[in-house]
Amino acid sequence: MRVKLTDLVSWTELSQSEARHFSGTALYRTFFELPPELLGADRTLWLDLGEVHEIAAVRVNGKALGVLWKPPFTIEITGAAHAGRNSLSLRVTNTWRNRLIGDYGKPAAQRETFVVPMLRKGEPWLPGGPGVKLSPAGVLGPVAVRSVARVSL
Repeated sequence: MRVKLTDLVSWTELSQSEARHFSGTALYRTFFELPPELLGADRTLWLDLGEVHEIAAVRVNGKALGVLWKPPFTIEITGAAHAGRNSLSLRVTNTWRNRLIGDYGKPAAQRETFVVPMLRKGEPWLPGGPGVKLSPAGVLGPVAVRSVARVSL
């Protein structure tokens, strides 16, 4: 399934049920322009993803830079970015919870998730039901590139 986002929103706010209840890894791709004056031997570049739910693997111009799994969701991009047009791709993974909520109340043949009931010690294995809210998912931002002066100590 492909979804084109014009704004960064939680997957749970999308109109398609399969997107709202998606649990797994989604690929974000975009481009950004970097003015030459932000670069220099005395500067470092940092990508700030803002709010992310839950994990993001970052690539700039095809170069894998690392995996961000807790706030602050920032990573240095100095060695990968250049003046002009740059590509950014993020592989963002959320938890299983939203999929479990999406399966609540469905007959077994229509569920996408299954858990051995004995592992739950007699408790219902699917969160869900009236009043249960989905967990935020995806990149919520705001996303920014920051140029920072390098200072020797």
